[in-house]
Amino acid sequence: MKITKSKLKQIIKEEISKLIKEQGTNGGDDWAENKKQASELYDKYWKKALAKINEYADEDDYEDYDPTSDDDETQFRVRSAKSLLAILLRANSASGDILIIGDIFKAIEEGWAEGDSEYGYASQEIYDS
Repeated sequence: MKITKSKLKQIIKEEISKLIKEQGTNGGDDWAENKKQASELYDKYWKKALAKINEYADEDDYEDYDPTSDDDETQFRVRSAKSLLAILLRANSASGDILIIGDIFKAIEEGWAEGDSEYGYASQEIYDS
């Protein structure tokens, strides 16, 4: 059986489309699961991460990172930390590496710094408007 070039291209294109569609669907489910796990990790470790970087932290310090806070700046920090945790989880699941506590703390701390920056930019945009 002879297949023309155009027919072969069409078959390949269809197969690639199927693969992309399957990966996109599974990737979305995986990402949703990573976000859920990231939220659970944050809830479990955020106080320990803060104590690690500030051994003299008091109640006011903890309020600045509390996921239940309604404060906008705190929410920027928490969202950024959870996003970095989700990325960390996704990278670890792809590589098969074991997640270690130091990586969790690092992702949380970097997320807080990123959240502070994002909040600063958002606040500046509001004042500039």
